[in-house]
Amino acid sequence: VDPTVVEIEGAVDEIDVLYIQKNSKAMVTMDALAGQTLTGIVSSLASVAVSAQGVVSYAVNIRIDVPEGLNLPEGLTAVAQIVLREDKDVLLVPLDALYGSFENPAVRVSSNDQIEERPVELGNTDDFWAIVTSGVAEGDQVVIEARQAETSFGFGGFGGGFGGNFRQRPG
Repeated sequence: VDPTVVEIEGAVDEIDVLYIQKNSKAMVTMDALAGQTLTGIVSSLASVAVSAQGVVSYAVNIRIDVPEGLNLPEGLTAVAQIVLREDKDVLLVPLDALYGSFENPAVRVSSNDQIEERPVELGNTDDFWAIVTSGVAEGDQVVIEARQAETSFGFGGFGGGFGGNFRQRPG
């Protein structure tokens, strides 16, 4: 037995299992090591599901890099975040900035006090950002349309105590 090899046993939901691969990077936190994050890799992933009370999951093991001089006793609880996809040195735009259609996405860019719509090519996306592979460059100011704020209820809850309504007066 090699005491320097530490593995965490856990479970991955069936929704995420298709995205996880052996040797995927992982970040691990433990209550016993408050404020410290350990790194590791996925060392194994089960190919057969386990179903408990209607929840389908797959066993996963993560081998963590233990800093020298740190002894982790068996039985500690841990939370792992597995990197499903990593893209470096890419240009991102918020999903809210996208217009057009799925086949022909575009963004609006502010240039010389004008707003122009530019077609873009997209790469990977998550719930908030999209990678833009062409159509805009670093430093371009992408415009996002904001909805007008409703002011009929005043601003009484923001530290000042002012509870008035803003209305335009004739004259």
